[in-house]
Amino acid sequence: MVADTLSGWLLDLYADHEQGVVLWVLGDDGKRHYFTHDFPVTFFAGGQPKTLRDVWFYLKEHPAQPKLVMVEKETVDGEMQEVLSVAVARPAQQPQLLVDVVETFPDLELFDTDIPLFIRYAARHNVFPFARVEVRLGEHGEVFDIACQDSRWELSPNLPEFRVLHMTPDGDPNHERPRYLVLRVADEELSLLIDDERRLIATVNHVLDTYDPDFVITNWGDDRIFDYLRKVALRHKLPFNPNRDTTRTPAYRKAHSYRQYGRVMYRGPQIHLFGRFHIDRHNAMTYGEYGLKGAIRQSRVTCLPLQEIARKSPGAGITAMFMHTAQKRGVLYPHTKQYVESPKNLMQLDRADQGGIVMKPMIGLHSQVVQIDFSSMYPSIMSLWNVSPEMVGHAGDMVKKVPDIHVEIDQSKPGIVSETLKPLLHLRLKMKSILEKTDPSSMEHQILKAESTALKWLLVVCFGYQGYTRFKLGRIEAHESVTAISRWVLQRSAEIVDANGYKVLHMYVDGLWIKRKDGRPSRQKEVDSILAQITADSGLPISIEASYKWIAFLSSRRDERDPVPNRYFGQKTDGGFKVRGISSRRHDSPPWIVNAEGRILDTLAANGSSLQELKDQVPEVIDFLASRVDEIKAGQVPVEDLIVSINLSKAPSQYKVKTAGARAGLQLQRQGKYMSPGERIRFVYSLGADKVAAWDRSPAPSIDEIDVERYIELLLRAGSELLKPFGVNEDELTKHVLHGMAAPMLPMMERKLHRLSN
Repeated sequence: MVADTLSGWLLDLYADHEQGVVLWVLGDDGKRHYFTHDFPVTFFAGGQPKTLRDVWFYLKEHPAQPKLVMVEKETVDGEMQEVLSVAVARPAQQPQLLVDVVETFPDLELFDTDIPLFIRYAARHNVFPFARVEVRLGEHGEVFDIACQDSRWELSPNLPEFRVLHMTPDGDPNHERPRYLVLRVADEELSLLIDDERRLIATVNHVLDTYDPDFVITNWGDDRIFDYLRKVALRHKLPFNPNRDTTRTPAYRKAHSYRQYGRVMYRGPQIHLFGRFHIDRHNAMTYGEYGLKGAIRQSRVTCLPLQEIARKSPGAGITAMFMHTAQKRGVLYPHTKQYVESPKNLMQLDRADQGGIVMKPMIGLHSQVVQIDFSSMYPSIMSLWNVSPEMVGHAGDMVKKVPDIHVEIDQSKPGIVSETLKPLLHLRLKMKSILEKTDPSSMEHQILKAESTALKWLLVVCFGYQGYTRFKLGRIEAHESVTAISRWVLQRSAEIVDANGYKVLHMYVDGLWIKRKDGRPSRQKEVDSILAQITADSGLPISIEASYKWIAFLSSRRDERDPVPNRYFGQKTDGGFKVRGISSRRHDSPPWIVNAEGRILDTLAANGSSLQELKDQVPEVIDFLASRVDEIKAGQVPVEDLIVSINLSKAPSQYKVKTAGARAGLQLQRQGKYMSPGERIRFVYSLGADKVAAWDRSPAPSIDEIDVERYIELLLRAGSELLKPFGVNEDELTKHVLHGMAAPMLPMMERKLHRLSN
């Protein structure tokens, strides 16, 4: 019986040990409300009748007292299967019950075992994080029912004003001990002396109690701030609980290293709060790309709690969306990987396993170039062609055949993957369309840009997950079908470009760089016509990514004749630059090098548009590099600007060949600071026996220890990347900068530029 109703926004949801789930709702009255809601959860077991009977009798005696029913359920492939339904009254009971079942019956076929709680709740009640909801309450204040008044795909959702508390130390605690903890609420800022421990705890508690933030955003909160505050509170016998739900203690998750796409990644320890959200900027995968607005948007569309999605990879988000679709359909989601690769002969394997198309670019400088890109090409192919693991390889009347590899894809109904991606693609395309029309300096543009970037990350990874070994619905044929279709689309697009009087300078996976064959400036009407023809032919959206005054495609450092597909830089017609693959884009480049390349590009952008004008700026660029060499020789470069950062692929002691990163890690290890695989280590090149000095060692490296010659070498290598298209290689640049040998270079440069421009 309904006793009352409340409208507001659904904030948090988690399992309650006694009463199903806890809901936190921000009501229209401005208050944060705590509710409980009965919410039984179910997993399913399949297998031989005798095995299921044994499971039945085992579970009848289990302390969790699950409700057991034999039912027929649809599998992901659309077949009906008889399974044992195992339901528990409280979600908190399921994890241990599942462990007991797996340990007792290790060969049991299981389904719907690891569906996140919020996804189960979202699918059953048609809600999602930060949704506008109406809560109908029972006589005792518990949730009787909840109704959504919102859409996951709303372009401009009506969201309330959230309270945000920022907490950060006044310095990097990995480098030196901070003196202050800085709290910021709106425009107010408070610096608390860390050594004044009693006042520190009392003030933090006061701010949490009086301001009652919805979000606590920290730097180093997971591994430093909250742990330190907890220890200080214990030492002084003072209370400290950063949760809104003070009946719970914060959830702690251990640090761990893992391998993803061939790289070793590290995720630090995590502190999750109940009733409010904690985000540690230094322990969030892609949060820095899109901030709080983007994280909220990701949480809404993935149905994962904000603390989860902000810390996890986008792959976890897109997997959650596939799970949500399966739950809404009521199909069984497998506990283990569902599909194995179909047998192929050598010729079939060679044709299928080619990846996206890459045409090596024409090395050198080019003017009047237009870059056209397919919008979210791979996800769009998956949506348009219905590429979903359970739909690939099906023969029948309603099929599409993948070009070249001839795989058949069922079109009789939407697949789980294509159904999931369609609204996501539609929303992002709407965002991109609006972004093109809004002022880049406006708040509307900044918010929409952050949200669009958050959705882009989900779309970027959705293709890779089709071939990911740990994705339970992954199927390599789905992965191969997408790349085969993309190759076919780009080949046909190149033919359309050629038929319209343009030539292709470069093709890379989902983009083409084109210019008129006669060398004249491209015309908007001509390019628009090319785009329209490509879209009509492929069914995929394509648009102008950039128009360039000039662009330089670079060659390999080892062989000047060998172009590198994703190394280029160029000035766009709006004056901005686009760069890929050069030093300033690499994560291991010290800030001093990155800043130098930025200054060089600024010089070219400010004074050059034609190839001849660009050539005239080369002597100025060389003089600038010479001044940078004088600067570091004089010890005028801050040590902070010389820091190199790299990821460790293993623990420092496990390296057989002691790389620079391993040597720096061993220095820290000798001081009791241990680095895990996947962690990022910082060092400077030094004159000591190790040739490197760890930045976070004690004492920190000084300017007197710096290996100046090594940094000059890095500077000239980076400078030569940008000057090589103008006819200046690294050897020539070194001779001029270090030895003043300028005269022989210029005639050679003139000849190379003349050849490039023709």
